Amino acid sequence: MDKQIHPNYIKSSNLIFGTVGFGLINFFFASELLSTGQNIATAILTLVFIAGLGFLVRQGKDWVKYLLLVFLVFGLIGLPFIINNIVQRPVIGIINIVQTIMQLWATVLLFKFPKIVDDKTNKE
Repeated sequence: MDKQIHPNYIKSSNLIFGTVGFGLINFFFASELLSTGQNIATAILTLVFIAGLGFLVRQGKDWVKYLLLVFLVFGLIGLPFIINNIVQRPVIGIINIVQTIMQLWATVLLFKFPKIVDDKTNKE
C-alpha cells in the first residue's frame, strides 16, 4: 500500500526546524548564558532533540504530536520567564515568543488532520 505523509505534517516539521534555526540565532544574543561547557552542551542537546522531533514529524510518526503537546504545555508554564526576557533582553524575548508561536502552530497542524492517506482506497 502506497502511503504518503499528510501535507500538514510537512508544514509542521518545517515550523519545528524553523524554531531550531531561531535557537541558533539566540546563541549569538545570549552568549553570556553559554559561558560554561555544561550550558553549551545543554543548549546543543536541546536543539538536537527538537530537530529530532521535527525529523520524526516529517516521517509521519503519529505519536510525536502527543509528545509535542506535553512539551508545549510545559513550555507555556515558562511564559512568565519569556515575558521577563522581553523586559531584560528584548531580542531574546521576541525570538522566544516567535519560537513558542511556531511550536504552538506546529502542534495544532498535527492535530488538525490524520497523518497518512492511503492512495489506493482514498481512506485515511
